[in-house]
Amino acid sequence: MQIYLLQDGEKRGPLTVFEVADEVRSGRATADTLGWYQGSDGWQRLEDLPAVSSIFVEPPPRKSEVEAEDLAQRRAQLAPERMRSSVRLWARLVDLFFLEWLLLTVGLGTGLMSVSDLLTNPHLEIQLLPAALLMLLEGLLIHSFGTTPGKWLLRVRISMDDGSLPTLKTSYRRALTVWWRGVGFWLVPLNIFMMALSQATLLSTGKTPWDHACGTRPSYEKLDANRIILIVAIIVGMLLAMNFAFGDQLLTAFEEAKET
Repeated sequence: MQIYLLQDGEKRGPLTVFEVADEVRSGRATADTLGWYQGSDGWQRLEDLPAVSSIFVEPPPRKSEVEAEDLAQRRAQLAPERMRSSVRLWARLVDLFFLEWLLLTVGLGTGLMSVSDLLTNPHLEIQLLPAALLMLLEGLLIHSFGTTPGKWLLRVRISMDDGSLPTLKTSYRRALTVWWRGVGFWLVPLNIFMMALSQATLLSTGKTPWDHACGTRPSYEKLDANRIILIVAIIVGMLLAMNFAFGDQLLTAFEEAKET
């Protein structure tokens, strides 16, 4: 097929389809360049000329390119959720710190436990008790208020997918699932493995295992510097208060530990 082009007021040709394609690729011809060949309906834009119009059709992307693009988009969508999951972990650690502080304060204050016993006999039940109590309290607080002290400080709230507060059964189911699948009962190295596994589930599905199983979802408000300063001030204040109340016991226990 012999094709003619009208370029800069001059007629060029005859050209083959491949030569016209070269002209387009080099930029010497565009979709608006006029072309003609015998049998065509007069001079037409190359993009409208049946014999060469396919030159201007973009080929579909290869499957690997589509998959790579989808993966990049998914990672971009999940990036904020991955960052927010660390906020939830910090909220849980703050809750656990509050509860352990309360248990130690009550235990040491009433004489039910001593610093020496805690240092020399760190029983497994003592380590698991705060985490187990946290699970029980979290279920009640999430059902009642949709948050916990740590989550409130870090501006995290838990609700059902429809925005309502979880039922008591759902709240306890979620708390138990977090205790097991989220933090592995806080037992090293099980907790490290379970946290890594739940993070992988979050990145692949967009939801943590417990939120997916219970139909719940977290919501977040922006954290500002004042809120972070408040959290640090509360924790430091609690530590100073404990040191003020039980500093002598701590000093005595450390001295006894050195002697032994």
